[in-house]
Amino acid sequence: MARFEMAWGLMGAIEGASAAYGARAIYKRDSGKVIIDVLWDRQHIAGDEPAKRALAQWLVKKTGGGMTLLSKRLKAEGVYPDDSIEIAIDHGRFHLRANPRSSYGYLYITAWTDAETAASEVSR
Repeated sequence: MARFEMAWGLMGAIEGASAAYGARAIYKRDSGKVIIDVLWDRQHIAGDEPAKRALAQWLVKKTGGGMTLLSKRLKAEGVYPDDSIEIAIDHGRFHLRANPRSSYGYLYITAWTDAETAASEVSR
């Protein structure tokens, strides 16, 4: 486990994780639909290779993955780009925090896995 300084996302440092991810995404609400556009040059992932791979797979997984769960929670809780409401998702060893920080267009996202993550954990 290590300490990660993230260039993007909510938190400046994450302690006790085996991998961490941070992003500043474009965030829109259009006719009730949640739109999250993660830009390639506004995201960062760090950690050991197996843990980074497991975290990345969990984030993009269509069913039960981090970004899917985040979209559902943003919609269910009625969070808009001008709000400053933090969404917390804890899914086994994977964790995600996101907040638009009243930015009127960005969503700050941080995710991490708090221990060595086996590939089988992603299939849960």
